[in-house]
Amino acid sequence: MKKIALVLSSLALLFGLAQCKKNLDTVNPAATGKVDITYTTGASKTNITEAGIVTWTAGDICHVYASTTGYLGSLTLSAGAGTNSATFTGSLSSWTDNETLRFYYLGTNTKKADNTFVIDYSAQDGTLATIASEYHVSCYTEENVLASQSSFSGQMLNQMALAVFDVSGFGSGNVKIYAASGFRNQITISDKGVLSYGVAGVHPTADNQSGHIVIGAAGAKKYVALLPSDGDITMQFTSQSKTGSDEARTIAANDFIGSSAAVAITAADVVSDYVDLAVASDHVFSVASGTTVKFAKGNLVYDQGRFKMHSTQYGRCFTSDGDVSSQTKVSGTFDLFGWGTAGWNNGNQLYMPYTRSAAYEGVYDYQYGYGYGPTDGSNYKIDLTGTYANSDWGVYQFGMDAESGWRTLTKGEWVYLFNTRSTTSGVRYAKATVNGVSGVILLPDDWSTSYYTLTLTNTPGAAYTSNEITLPDDWTNSLEAKGAVFLPAAGFRIGTNVYDFGGRGLYWSSSAYESGESGAYSVNFNGYNMNLGSSDSRNFGNSVRLVR
Repeated sequence: MKKIALVLSSLALLFGLAQCKKNLDTVNPAATGKVDITYTTGASKTNITEAGIVTWTAGDICHVYASTTGYLGSLTLSAGAGTNSATFTGSLSSWTDNETLRFYYLGTNTKKADNTFVIDYSAQDGTLATIASEYHVSCYTEENVLASQSSFSGQMLNQMALAVFDVSGFGSGNVKIYAASGFRNQITISDKGVLSYGVAGVHPTADNQSGHIVIGAAGAKKYVALLPSDGDITMQFTSQSKTGSDEARTIAANDFIGSSAAVAITAADVVSDYVDLAVASDHVFSVASGTTVKFAKGNLVYDQGRFKMHSTQYGRCFTSDGDVSSQTKVSGTFDLFGWGTAGWNNGNQLYMPYTRSAAYEGVYDYQYGYGYGPTDGSNYKIDLTGTYANSDWGVYQFGMDAESGWRTLTKGEWVYLFNTRSTTSGVRYAKATVNGVSGVILLPDDWSTSYYTLTLTNTPGAAYTSNEITLPDDWTNSLEAKGAVFLPAAGFRIGTNVYDFGGRGLYWSSSAYESGESGAYSVNFNGYNMNLGSSDSRNFGNSVRLVR
């Protein structure tokens, strides 16, 4: 991928912080505890035109919080529609003297039952009108407010930037913006009105992994709402299977990049090797009595702050044995993972996908991988299931706090898949090379030998050359089209070095080694053997193929 750094010229802030004025008219609170309030704004961003002119719209609502009492209620626009200053009126619950009142315009977003807001910026349709109404956040904080105060005036402060990108060069498909670090795509407002930023889709950690924003189908102009960051970030633009150029810029509140200053983003001519997670096919594989799964289309990949997968079943990140330190880091791209490195803090220090054991000498005995996978402080014999399921790459990174449907097979399921399950043809697997890549072909439960003739099936000691599968007729049209899954021999990693690339395949299970504290089970195969109950050191970087 060709990376082009685009440095934007400095942008003027459209609106500054106006001096706040207090109207000290007083009223006696009603017996119901309600206080009639008038709130008048200065020039604040809501609806925004191409020229950067902002106006309020009839029906706009202002939500009010008190720092101790909590949510007080909402005010509705009563004057100023079509202008850039407005008056909101309504009845609020009473509050105590000298509380901080926070006023928010939150567009069309809906308040939750606990009086909080969570606004997810990860998907936007890219039109100016919708971005302004649905993704705009303004707030104004008034300090030391008296309980008897009935009216206020001030200017709401904008908590996002608006920009327009020219992505006509991408053709069709949604456009994604992401970065390896420093990218925020979610705002949370607590029940006391405290605003905070987060990352939706990837867990926010000290390493500050990235989320992404989807800005809708590609077109000439796409408007996006960008949350403030800690400083310069590098943005990456993608559309379907194409990868675009990079851009470095500072995101600051109140910035507005109009059409005349649109940032041109064009797609590269090469197709990305990595795509979002999807099943290989609708054909199923039995992994226990009464339990079937579908396999992901390719091995799991960590791609510059995101989890994705190879676009082909035989895809591998590395091309040979050797030093891969340039890739096994936060901003890198790799597909060999230490055990339990989904990004969830599982009690050990080594839980991020890019943590390398050699970097933690003196903290853990890295030769045996004690620092990888879940621990309760004394017990390391914990599977990536149940309470510790978030350590499973499929459960956590793709679903966050909700079930994603993806997971890693257990040791017992791998054994059942290869050795026990009943299939229509009796064939379960075969050693092979696919497009010149060595590995193992798994056949679905409904496989028929009439689809394609494979030799030395269900034979652990067979050579990879037993079945030499070419593209596209043999693999794409005959095997993959009927549900076959391929596990490539991608080798394994220790620290920053890859070993036995092309010769050995090691695939993690979610099962800890029950006879010791340093291991976890994997499928381990080469050109002359297969071990379905291999106990490998957790610091090994092994392949991961998810199922659902």
